[in-house]
Amino acid sequence: MKKIALTAVLALVAAATVTAVVVLTGVASDRAVTPFPSASRTPLPLPSQQDAPGDPTVWPAYGYQPTRTFANSGSPLRPPYHVKWQLDVDALLEFPPISWGTRLYFNTTYGTVFCCDAATGEVVWQYDTRGRLASSPAVSGDILYVSSMRGKLFALDRSDGSELWVFETEAPTESSPLIWKDLVVFGSWEGVVYALDKKTGDPAWEFRTGDRVHSSPALLGDRAVFGSYDGSVYCIDYDGNQLWRHRARNMFFLRDRFYATAALAYDTVFIGSLVGKMYALDLTTGNLRWSRNIGGRIYSSAAVHDGKVFFGSYDRSFYALDAESGRVLWTYSDGEPVSGAPAIVNDLVYFSSFAGHTYAADADVGRIEWMFDDGRYSPVITWEDSLILVGADTLYSLTMAE
Repeated sequence: MKKIALTAVLALVAAATVTAVVVLTGVASDRAVTPFPSASRTPLPLPSQQDAPGDPTVWPAYGYQPTRTFANSGSPLRPPYHVKWQLDVDALLEFPPISWGTRLYFNTTYGTVFCCDAATGEVVWQYDTRGRLASSPAVSGDILYVSSMRGKLFALDRSDGSELWVFETEAPTESSPLIWKDLVVFGSWEGVVYALDKKTGDPAWEFRTGDRVHSSPALLGDRAVFGSYDGSVYCIDYDGNQLWRHRARNMFFLRDRFYATAALAYDTVFIGSLVGKMYALDLTTGNLRWSRNIGGRIYSSAAVHDGKVFFGSYDRSFYALDAESGRVLWTYSDGEPVSGAPAIVNDLVYFSSFAGHTYAADADVGRIEWMFDDGRYSPVITWEDSLILVGADTLYSLTMAE
């Protein structure tokens, strides 16, 4: 009788434990909660040309579009390639450059902002911020914006690198700036997202979260989205008002945090967490569409293209998921973590790993079509007829082999 009673108690405890784990970890959330839009296969829009040159192959911001989807489907570039020029900077290149007109702009971890001629690789100017840089710059008109780990946002003259104004935050910032109409928007480690007048640097508003903001704001329509180390994803409007907040569920003492930048597509927010979960949230409400447990920390911002979501993980794998369901379509591993954001060019997904290689895989099936023996973080952008590849400390211009 005692054995029966003990067995019953143990069964109840086990059931309660399983229930608690499901509730606290969100295991059951691998099933969709809100319906996915029926138009999920429609092409993503090109970047807004309101403030950019007419050439559709420019790469004007981190993530290509303000939506941060890292996808340039209009480019004809495809391997094999040959090296047209290379620029050795003797400093780690953690974030990709941007291209604007005839020039490339990029930051190094040692604090130098470079401007080089995109056709030749010749350095046009340099600017020393005297502090570590861990972001991509952004450009609007004649102004280049650079966020610094010194706790500053620099506004530089795009033509010669001269300093126009500087805004000081209370903590380091590694958030790539977002240009939103007349504002430049970025996050910082004191848990604040700042909005400044993009011409003068005057503060417009501040939005406070419960912990550090590492990610870069992503924009779709009239909504900007970003993650915080407080375990939440936030959506705000142009005036800095909160539209919704999605709190990630965690297991017992394990606290989820968001480092990666969100990608916005198909009325959905795609963002990975440091617990190792990729989330798909309804952009309108913040409700969960689905989540997928990966098992390794996700620092990689996602690329989105043709109904698929691509990202890397510290579990030493690169993933392609179905954007509608979160189902794993394919994976690839060379045995090392993938930390940087991938990029989509002409139906190939480019990604780099800590093994020091850059790969181009068929986006549909994951077959490796090409490999380059350099790379570590975010791998490529496009400029006209060139693929600009980011090595560990070298920038390359690659053109298609004839």
